[in-house]
Amino acid sequence: MDGMQPPSIALATLAAVLAVGAAALYAGCGIHLVPHRHVGAYVRSGRLLQHLDEPGLHFYMPFLTKTHNLFLGLDHDVVPPWETEGLACRSSDGSLFRMRVDVLNQLDGAHALDTLNRFGIHYDQVTIYDQVGPAVKKVCSKLSAHDLAIGRFDEVDDLVADEMRGAQKEILNSSVRIVQLKILDLHVPEVLATQFAAMAALKAEQLTHIERRKLNQENDTNKRLLLEALLERETWEAAVRRNLSLEQARGEAEVRKIGAEARKNERLSEAQADQAWLANKERSRIELARLNPLGSLIAAVRVALWPEP
Repeated sequence: MDGMQPPSIALATLAAVLAVGAAALYAGCGIHLVPHRHVGAYVRSGRLLQHLDEPGLHFYMPFLTKTHNLFLGLDHDVVPPWETEGLACRSSDGSLFRMRVDVLNQLDGAHALDTLNRFGIHYDQVTIYDQVGPAVKKVCSKLSAHDLAIGRFDEVDDLVADEMRGAQKEILNSSVRIVQLKILDLHVPEVLATQFAAMAALKAEQLTHIERRKLNQENDTNKRLLLEALLERETWEAAVRRNLSLEQARGEAEVRKIGAEARKNERLSEAQADQAWLANKERSRIELARLNPLGSLIAAVRVALWPEP
């Protein structure tokens, strides 16, 4: 009993033996699985076979043939790998940078066999890895250290990608498409990093000063606009008061004019009334004299001797 293994260990060992046996049988039978979005390539006795297999199960001659699956989708290649030092990048003013890039590329399936015939099974070594370094050096040699690290850093990815596309088309005439390139890591020399940090701090201080000055200018502008608004309001109020005074003066003058006209009309009415009374009195006297000559004579004598006040 002590020499027997537990059931779980025995089952695990049996499963491992069966897996190894199945793999050996699978390889020995010459069955090759091509995954989705891949094509299968075969090298027999060091010679590339001139056909590619579509995704699925395929048979090949075991032991004499090596199989390779080539990915036709968007592929990421980090250049150089993370375990190695970054690519040297010397600026136009002599500063040495190091960078690591991620190249997003795609093999054209319609020309995949031609690419393998020209560049080999490991075609990406020639078309991608060997082209990144020259492209990076060419771009860096045209830019200053400030442009690389700060001024045009956001353009470096596209500039290097354009250089690689030019190499693929004009030099290699390959069917590998450079979709995008992204800088993953940029090592700035320590001296420059210190200088850039000081420059960044100075720039931040300058921006703060500019913003403060701009705020002060806005405050001064707001104060001036407020004073102008108050002055305009005071001017408007003075004009309103002046207009009211003029209207009041015109109204009082009109009242006085109306009063004078009324008094004048009143005096005219009194004079006219007196004239009418005298005229009536005279007509009465004349009528009385016509009717009573003697009485009229006596009245005339009386008026002559005792005139009315």
